Amino acid sequence: MGKHFNHLYLQYIVARLASFKNVWWSLANEYDLMDIAGQIHLGEWDDLCQTVSLEDPSDHLLSIHNFYDLPRHGFTTNNWYDYSKPWITHLSIQNFSMYRSAEWQHGYQKPVIFDECRYEGNIEMGWGDLSAEEEADNFWKAMCHGAYASHGETLIDKPHTARPIWWAHGGKLYGESYKRINYLAQLITDNGLTDLKPIGIQTANWELYAGATRDDNNVIVYFGTSQPRFERLPFLPDGKKYSAQLINTWDMTKQAFKNDIDSDTWFEMPQHKYQALLLTAKE
Repeated sequence: MGKHFNHLYLQYIVARLASFKNVWWSLANEYDLMDIAGQIHLGEWDDLCQTVSLEDPSDHLLSIHNFYDLPRHGFTTNNWYDYSKPWITHLSIQNFSMYRSAEWQHGYQKPVIFDECRYEGNIEMGWGDLSAEEEADNFWKAMCHGAYASHGETLIDKPHTARPIWWAHGGKLYGESYKRINYLAQLITDNGLTDLKPIGIQTANWELYAGATRDDNNVIVYFGTSQPRFERLPFLPDGKKYSAQLINTWDMTKQAFKNDIDSDTWFEMPQHKYQALLLTAKE
């Protein structure tokens, strides 16, 4: 709409919505595609972001969302907006390299939200045909490293369906992953795991996704598709011993684990996909 009318529009939107507490500002969906389309050039976004930040008296969360195409962006973040800008509160990224969340949290010193990590669905596009297990797996990987993710679903009943697709329209969820994601969210909340630091990144156990509270008294370790018969967790703090609960993340069940766990001792695991251990430090 041009700079003048873009500013008027943003001032109007912020005035209407800033009084609501359940708002966060997402300045664009795939902002870099708007440059390719000749609509808003990359150099204009700093001004637009600052306008929202300055106009909002409530200082809501503010970020911006990027395009992702694996052949072009699989090994680079060059098309990202500069999330180090002071008006940006968190990374809002389209990406499914869940392992790199620890790197990005450390590098930017800001929260990381995988605001699009592909969807549970059955459409013909690769971004919308994950199984429920794969979608739930992405959430466990993100959240156990102290990051976040947003859910979507692209399940259709036939080509050219008239049924609303949840991803674009909301409505009824037909999939299975959201149930497991709700279970994970409740588990995180109930066990005080809402501020996790990623641990174990630089060890031989890199395939595990582990996070600890800042005092190291609560730890969650996600095994994903790994199915070890015997395991050891040398990245745990020295001198601490933990009681454990074994979680089947797909069945959404939890049971007391027979062994206490520390950084030195080997323990035996049942061999199944999608398991986690919830550790609590002993007095």
